[in-house]
Amino acid sequence: MSDAEVLNEFRRALVEGLFRSCVRDGDIEIANRPASEIIADFDEILREMVDDPGFSGEQVHPIFDHGDKLLSRAESELSTGDPLISIVFYVIWLEHYVNGTLAWAFERQGHTRDAYFPIIRQLNIEIKLTATWKLLGLPEVSREKLALIKQAIELRNGFIHYKWPALTHREADQQKDRERRIAAEMPSLVSHLLELENELLWSGREEEIVAAFREDVTRRESRQDGAP
Repeated sequence: MSDAEVLNEFRRALVEGLFRSCVRDGDIEIANRPASEIIADFDEILREMVDDPGFSGEQVHPIFDHGDKLLSRAESELSTGDPLISIVFYVIWLEHYVNGTLAWAFERQGHTRDAYFPIIRQLNIEIKLTATWKLLGLPEVSREKLALIKQAIELRNGFIHYKWPALTHREADQQKDRERRIAAEMPSLVSHLLELENELLWSGREEEIVAAFREDVTRRESRQDGAP
């Protein structure tokens, strides 16, 4: 890949990340609107940003999301590795997902980072997914899913904090069976949470809208390169 191609790929990723953040924070409404209107809203946001006399590139701070890497590692361990290690990566992803969901939900209600960030940092994940979830008007998480999350977190904590009790062979086999069972249930939990995010942020249209956005970016790049 040439230097120009690397820069173009990096630019596309940054612009798409900014587009996603505008949708996430509620600056762009999705609903049933045509993709062209949604992209036009983003264009207007960019124009207003650049036209602001106080705008500076130093104000833009990209944040790298490692969620896909965490899920990839979790899935790899689930398939060919240790189910307990798989659970560790699933729980790390889960904590990032929950914190991120609370952050954009607070933002959409007009709260600033300095107001909600201490709440996110201090509350445990069970309170986040129940009381805080409800206060923000997010869809209820079922008891079954909460129970699965609690078991997964207990296993992760036991591993991270070196709580490895001495077990008989039978107890060790039972423990490993439990780890396999819980690890095997995590992908469906992840799918459920991602579908929930798609509905809440994208009106169930994330794949469609992002594909249209990428096509639009490619079309504009072709015009800049002089293509017909």
